[in-house]
Amino acid sequence: ITALFFTLAYLSSCQRQGCYLTEKTGGKGSVLVMGNSRIEARYTKSPKGFLQEYFASRGGEWILVTSSFTPPEVYPDESIQLYNSEIDPSHRLILTEILDSVSIIESNQDRIMLSLSGMAEGHMVQQVVSLAKDDSFFHIEVSTVLDGDPPTLEYVLSPFIFEPSNKPDFIHTPNLKFVD
Repeated sequence: ITALFFTLAYLSSCQRQGCYLTEKTGGKGSVLVMGNSRIEARYTKSPKGFLQEYFASRGGEWILVTSSFTPPEVYPDESIQLYNSEIDPSHRLILTEILDSVSIIESNQDRIMLSLSGMAEGHMVQQVVSLAKDDSFFHIEVSTVLDGDPPTLEYVLSPFIFEPSNKPDFIHTPNLKFVD
């Protein structure tokens, strides 16, 4: 899988006048990078799947906007167990724990589409990420093929962490209660 990941990255690079798909090597190891002049996504393969990081360009610098959330390996007893897929791994699917391969659906200067996929407990999951050359956003679509007859599921989550560089002007959280 790793060899395929790096081979695809090399074969699919294009000039930065439109969309680009390339491989960067740095402190985190090899990173698959897709982007345009406005935004960039970086996919770093790890033993737990892919770390997904999404950046926006500001003044010639890439600013991290959001990244994929990976639940902790050990939960404190008093913590909320929403993201603890170990409670019921057949019915709690968290994409960041499952995605383990990448393939290129389309790659040219006008558009890039990547497919990240994986299998868990007989369930197949896929996340397709697309970007057009003039877009200021990534389109992320998640699909699953569930095992079982009938298939049962508690949830499929594709969680991300918002990385604000400034305090937001407004946050809508109707059920949030502040603790003094």
